[in-house]
Amino acid sequence: MFSNHKSRPLKSITVLLCVCAIAVGAGFAAPVFADPSRDEVVSVVNELKAAWEALDMARLEALFDLEQNMEYYPAEMMKVHEGGEGIRTYLKDAVNRLSEVKLIIRGVRAEAFGDTAYAAFMWRFEYEWDGTPLISDGRTTLVLRKKEGRWKIIHYHESVPTQ
Repeated sequence: MFSNHKSRPLKSITVLLCVCAIAVGAGFAAPVFADPSRDEVVSVVNELKAAWEALDMARLEALFDLEQNMEYYPAEMMKVHEGGEGIRTYLKDAVNRLSEVKLIIRGVRAEAFGDTAYAAFMWRFEYEWDGTPLISDGRTTLVLRKKEGRWKIIHYHESVPTQ
């Protein structure tokens, strides 16, 4: 009923679908279409990592919308830092007390919805605080808003494992 030349495309499609199903089942599926907004949000996460490792106050501040009444929840404190001045104070104190920073980020998930986005990731922070070597593991969730063509963090939340 079917000739060989017509069944080849069907076989190719069947093989492609099987490969995709295996990849999805194994957790290795990549998006078919790149999302430029998602890539921009991931680049903010990468810049956050680089700014912390360089202990660069100007780069850190540039990532946040400090004019927004935003909140910053660091894992090491049971205190929220609110607004631009509160965040500047926290960042300045951290930059002055930290040294030898290495930040390992993994499992970044990000998605944009118009001018709003989120990013979530796991991290390992290896550092010295006032000269004492320490290591912390945790996760961060960021909420970002696109302002004047750039993604800015408007909410920052960290948490650490309880065990």
